[in-house]
Amino acid sequence: MKIFIAVVLDLLEFLFEKLGLLRFYKNTKRQPPVIELSVGKTEYSIETLTLEKESLKPPRAREETEIVKVANMGLHHPEEVSKVAYVCAKEARVMQSPVWKIDTVLALLSYGDSVRVLEFDGRFVRIFHNEIVGWVLKDEITEESLEVFPKFETGIVYLAAASETKKLREYIKDEFFTRDLYAPLQSGEYVWYELLKNRQHIVWPSIRPRQVGLWHTYLRGNPAIFSSVSPKTGSIIEYLDEEGVGFVGLVTTVTPEETITVKGIGRLREGEFAIETIKKEEWQEYRPIFMQIR
Repeated sequence: MKIFIAVVLDLLEFLFEKLGLLRFYKNTKRQPPVIELSVGKTEYSIETLTLEKESLKPPRAREETEIVKVANMGLHHPEEVSKVAYVCAKEARVMQSPVWKIDTVLALLSYGDSVRVLEFDGRFVRIFHNEIVGWVLKDEITEESLEVFPKFETGIVYLAAASETKKLREYIKDEFFTRDLYAPLQSGEYVWYELLKNRQHIVWPSIRPRQVGLWHTYLRGNPAIFSSVSPKTGSIIEYLDEEGVGFVGLVTTVTPEETITVKGIGRLREGEFAIETIKKEEWQEYRPIFMQIR
């Protein structure tokens, strides 16, 4: 009987394909008509023709068909069909399946890592990250970037309790051990955050503490660091003032007259974010060093 049904379904699918109706209903998403077979008075719709045929195939054939369907979904190129999300937890385990089992962790994601969302299953979400496809808890990611990354405003002082300060320190994994000391946001922290976001990394020597204003001395001889007394767009400006207080910031623009635009934390007031335009005559008084990461 199943063979007879399969033959009939094949004929019906062939007929509707020839008439263009199958494509029409799939493209327009209109409800297809119900096709009633006389055998057992079983109702079959156009939409379920393929599903009914699949159920008549042996298990191995169905498995191969499912593999083809997964390939056609574009999961091997998920960036074309999915949304971007960000890890909002301290860390997120990428699991092999949407259930916790022994030894099924494929990778460990860090706060701020970006992923591609593929599908949801209960409290889990399937994601793609660095050629890895797996499952994480949906509460550990968010599509809202402002929930993860800090947004700074000129003239605002960012103390330890500020949400933007906490986001930045989570992203840099509290590199300078300031979180537990409840210190206001530091200029070195901000520069380090911007470097990491731009996928630039400095290999530090073992010297501690790394006093701001002396970074260039610690990094002297590092082939990835080029130091100069002339500013370049994208370089790091660093200096010590007359009282021995250091500052590091980022140079965003340089004019032909070498007027520079600098953004950073704490140059004028501790913890304050500022974007400033500084003329050459002024910044030369600080005798700064400009560092570029190659």
